[in-house]
Amino acid sequence: QAAALVQDRTGRSPDWDAPAGAGDWDFRSPLTAAQAVRLALRNNRSIRSDLTRIAAARADLVQAGLPPNPTLSSMFMFAGSGGSMITGGAMQTLSTFWLIPSRTRAAHAALQQTVLRVTDTALDLAARTEQTCRRAMYSQNVVALYDLQQRNFERALRAARTKFEAGMGTSLDVNRLEAEMLLNQVARRSARLELDREKRTLLELMGLADASADWTVTQAATPEAQKPLHPNIAATAPVAAGPARDRDVPARTSDPDGLADEPSAVALARSRRLDLLAARWTLQAQAHALRGARLGALPEVSVGAGIQRDSTGMGTMTAAGPGVNMTLPVFDRNQARIARARAELAKAQADAEAADQLAVRQVRQAFMTAQAAREQLLTYAGRVLPLAEKNLQQAQDAFNAAEVDLLEVLSAERTLTQSRLEMARQDLDLDIARSELARATGGLLSDLSGP
Repeated sequence: QAAALVQDRTGRSPDWDAPAGAGDWDFRSPLTAAQAVRLALRNNRSIRSDLTRIAAARADLVQAGLPPNPTLSSMFMFAGSGGSMITGGAMQTLSTFWLIPSRTRAAHAALQQTVLRVTDTALDLAARTEQTCRRAMYSQNVVALYDLQQRNFERALRAARTKFEAGMGTSLDVNRLEAEMLLNQVARRSARLELDREKRTLLELMGLADASADWTVTQAATPEAQKPLHPNIAATAPVAAGPARDRDVPARTSDPDGLADEPSAVALARSRRLDLLAARWTLQAQAHALRGARLGALPEVSVGAGIQRDSTGMGTMTAAGPGVNMTLPVFDRNQARIARARAELAKAQADAEAADQLAVRQVRQAFMTAQAAREQLLTYAGRVLPLAEKNLQQAQDAFNAAEVDLLEVLSAERTLTQSRLEMARQDLDLDIARSELARATGGLLSDLSGP
C-alpha cells in the first residue's frame, strides 16, 4: 500500500524489494532528477528503517485479533495412609472475546496511520531530492557562467596589453581587467564549493554517500512551459567588452501552480495530504481504544471444566463438572484506563486540528511564494535582463567611439553578469516554490520527468 501511494504521488516505483545500489547509473553519466528520486526512494537508509514500522504495525494487527490461550491446570496430592487425589481442569477467558473487535479496529487504524506517515516521509524525501537536484543544476550554471567570464576576461586582458604595448592604452586598463578577473576567480571558487556541497548532499539522500562526486546533474527533456531559463548559460552569455547579441530563453509564462486560487489549493491539501489522513486515522484508533477501555470495565469471566479423582482405602471416587471464574470490580473498575484513553482521544483531536492548521499555513505560504517567484522571474526576463544587455551594447559602442573608457564597459558587463546570476536564482526559486506547493497540497511532484 505504501509503495502504491508513493508511485501514485511521484510517478516512480520505490523498488523497496530490490537490493540497495546505484541501479542503472554508473556514477559517471549525467544524473537526472527522476533517477535521483528513484535511487533515493530505493536506497535511503532512513526510509528502509521506517518500513520496519509498517511490519511492526501489521504484526500488532494480527496480535489484536488473537484470543488468549486456554489455561490447563492439574494437581497431585498424596495422603499419608496411601491415598491420593488428582485434579485437573481447563479454563478459557471469555471477556477478551468482546474486546477483540475494538482492539482489532484500533490496530487497523494504527496500521493505516503508520502506512500514511511512512509514505509521507518518502514523499518528503522525494521532494528534498528533487530540490537538491535543482540547486545542483543552478550551481552548475553559475560555475559555467563564471568559466565563460574568465575566458572573456583573459581575451580582453590580452587585447588591453597589446594596446598598452603599442602605446594606445594605459596600464590602468590592464590593472582593472586583472582585478576583475581575480574577483571572477574568487566568485567561481565559491560557486564550485556550493556545487560540491549540493552533490554530496544528493549522494547522501540517494543512499550513496561514499560514491564519487565526479558527475553532473542534467535536466531531462521537459515541456516548453517547464524548461529551465538557462539550459546552457555558456551559449547565451555575451562576450565581455563585446556586443550582446544573444538573448536568453523566454521566461515561463504558465501559471506555476496550476491552481485557480488559494482556497482551491487549501481544499486540495485537505483532501490529499497524507499527514492529515494519518491524523484522522490516529483519531479513529484512539476512539476505538476508548471503546475498548470502557468494555474493559466489565468483569473478567472465565469458564471451563474440571475433574477430580480421589483414591483411598475405601475405594476410588471421580467427579467432574463445569466451572466459572469472575473478578469482582470492587476496587479497579478500569476507571484509570478509561480516563487515559479519553485524554489520548482529546490529544488526537487536538493534534488533528493542529495538523490541519499547519497544512493551511504551509499551503498559503507556498502559494504566495510561487506567485511571487513567478512575478520576479517575469520581471527579470522581460525588463531587467534586456535593459542590462542594452546598456552593455551602448557602453561598447561608446567605448569603440572613444567616448568612454574601459571602466564603463566593465561596469555594464558586471551589471549584466549579476542580472544573469540573479535571473538564474529566480528561476531556481520558482522551481523550489513549485515543488514546495506540490508537496504542501499533497499533489504530484509534476516537475519530475525523464527515465
